[in-house]
Amino acid sequence: KWSKVYISRIIFTITFFLMLTSFFQVKHWKNSVSLFSHTLQHTLNNETAHLNLGTAYSDREDVTKKLEHYLTAARINPNNHRTYYNIGDIFLKRGKTDKAIYNYKKALGIKPNFAKAHNNLGIALSMKGNSQQAVKHFQLALALDSQMVNARLNLETILRK
Repeated sequence: KWSKVYISRIIFTITFFLMLTSFFQVKHWKNSVSLFSHTLQHTLNNETAHLNLGTAYSDREDVTKKLEHYLTAARINPNNHRTYYNIGDIFLKRGKTDKAIYNYKKALGIKPNFAKAHNNLGIALSMKGNSQQAVKHFQLALALDSQMVNARLNLETILRK
């Protein structure tokens, strides 16, 4: 028969062990970069950690590392529309419109009703001078999300030209 003292000691030992483990693990959570970098040191092919680390580098504006982790995430899982959208955004901001268009189209190939990708594809197409296709994608974005202010403004701007 289990005595109360014996059960108390077991509970104390387990609690102490969990507290000690937590103490060491919390040290890795200084910020998102340190947390997900640590995660990647201990896991293989972790798409989520690469995506989160890419996003963490957004906060630091380290575009090279951000892109590196998004590209790795795309190699691990080539079926995630958000990854290609994020890659497209990086290229769009860098002025590499052909690469942006390619990645937005990949995102839309996976998820055709992704309004943000239609809007940003419209922006990239308009930067390339393809106004007719840009209008089509702005309209698709609005058809999918009538509250998307950016798509409405982008459509109005391109139609005025």
